[in-house]
Amino acid sequence: MDGGLYANNPSACALAQVAKASHMYGAVMVSLGTGSRQRPYLYNKARHWGVPRWARPLLDCMFDGQSDTASHQAQALLRDKYFRLQPALANDIAMDDARPQTLELLEAVARGFIAEQDAVIDKICEMLLPKAA
Repeated sequence: MDGGLYANNPSACALAQVAKASHMYGAVMVSLGTGSRQRPYLYNKARHWGVPRWARPLLDCMFDGQSDTASHQAQALLRDKYFRLQPALANDIAMDDARPQTLELLEAVARGFIAEQDAVIDKICEMLLPKAA
């Protein structure tokens, strides 16, 4: 079973494992998302949708809700030692779309996101590097 069916953002699962092992002190968590796309559902369009048309939006809401909840739980427990890095995607991309142009698009998104998050990534690296004696 794919983790996306029950843990789109497995942060809470990982946090439970850390807590079970009693290693919460000093824990730093970096959660890397595979990208998200914001899909607004406008009332004027959605009000006439029937049950079949709501199937995909409902699934998106369920998956996003799980991911947001896991992120909230990890943030509440780890505070400034939890980082969720999730690039925004301009278009829907099928999970099995491995065409060269899609892979190039995803690589460009990743490079842009890394550049945008440079300061956060530097902070994470500083937290993970051993302190000089």
